[in-house]
Amino acid sequence: LNGSSGSIEIAIGLSSVGDGGSVHIKSGSSSSDASNGGNLDLEAGSGTDSRNGAGGNVTIKAGFAQGILEEGTEVSSSGGFIDILGGSATYGKGGDIQVIGGTSSTHVGGSVLLSSGSGVSTSSGTVTIKSADANHN
Repeated sequence: LNGSSGSIEIAIGLSSVGDGGSVHIKSGSSSSDASNGGNLDLEAGSGTDSRNGAGGNVTIKAGFAQGILEEGTEVSSSGGFIDILGGSATYGKGGDIQVIGGTSSTHVGGSVLLSSGSGVSTSSGTVTIKSADANHN
């Protein structure tokens, strides 16, 4: 096979008078005994050339906000946020979140970086790592 494989783009049109449209992707639920809900996998492609192949990247980026700064006023618009949430459970353990750098068989493994955003005219954001309190009833 020669050439590039195809692409898929899902896009919602521009709105000039209201909110932009949303995209919602959800895997299937199950109500059957001892069955699980469907998985949602997002995986970039592999680069398999033996000398220069690199795997594809996965980028999750929240929306840009452009506030208008007028003299004597404070801008209230904010860029979008990203929530990464483990699944909740009525009975049993809530879902975990794992952030793991990539492994390598022959070179250095991937790093994990947590960084706050910079503030040009004020302070930077914060990085908070917190374990929740136990809630014994």
